[in-house]
Amino acid sequence: MELYYDGDIKAAVMKTAARLEGSYALGIVCTDTPDALYVVREASPLILGVGVGENYFASDVTALVSHTKNVMYLEDGEFAKLTPDSITVYDCAGREVKKPISRVTWSVEAAEKGGYEHFMLMGLPREPMILKTVRQAVPRVKNVRLTEGGCCWLNGIVSIKKNKEGDGVNAIMAAFTGHPSMKNVIIVDDDIDIFNDREVEWAVATRMQADRILIIPNAAGSSLDPSSHGKTTSKVGYDATIPMGADRSLYTKIKL
Repeated sequence: MELYYDGDIKAAVMKTAARLEGSYALGIVCTDTPDALYVVREASPLILGVGVGENYFASDVTALVSHTKNVMYLEDGEFAKLTPDSITVYDCAGREVKKPISRVTWSVEAAEKGGYEHFMLMGLPREPMILKTVRQAVPRVKNVRLTEGGCCWLNGIVSIKKNKEGDGVNAIMAAFTGHPSMKNVIIVDDDIDIFNDREVEWAVATRMQADRILIIPNAAGSSLDPSSHGKTTSKVGYDATIPMGADRSLYTKIKL
């Protein structure tokens, strides 16, 4: 960064990001402009929180909901300038990008699993492992969630940004590798809020057919699953992503 900085921090961020390789999410502050913060990401989650007189960034929505429920999602290669009063998003060429603001509909209590400590202890250590293994198969992973209904252990949801057809299936297999005790996993596109069960169910209902369900029989599962009777289990993966090359307008919600 220092190599490229000549008084223009935005240009230095662009030039530095163009040289970086791998997965990263960065927050950058320059002493010459202490009231501005730049953030940039590639293949790592980075979410912007839109507040009143203050703005935020984090790797996960759950870190933001106690401060604001209005968020924006950065895409790979994009970067943003945050000040207390504004957020400006740019593409990799420095052109300003208009980003929609999404409203988080769930509460802080839901993010904290309602105080069920065993959910936290079971699920939280496993989610980064799933994220790591899925990212090895599909680089652009947005988020991972082990759901409360599955005891934060047996059922998972992963959101990705597809590069090619087959990424959904690859993500399914990688997710089971990252958490062998998981029994069911749903893969959705990155426009789906995986912490909103209604949005996930909508994706399954409108973006997939049954022939895109992957069933893995006679697999080792979790001893906590009583239906396995202590033996093998059948794992199920749902590829609820939009097919590559499809008209995306057919898969988006109508706004009235």
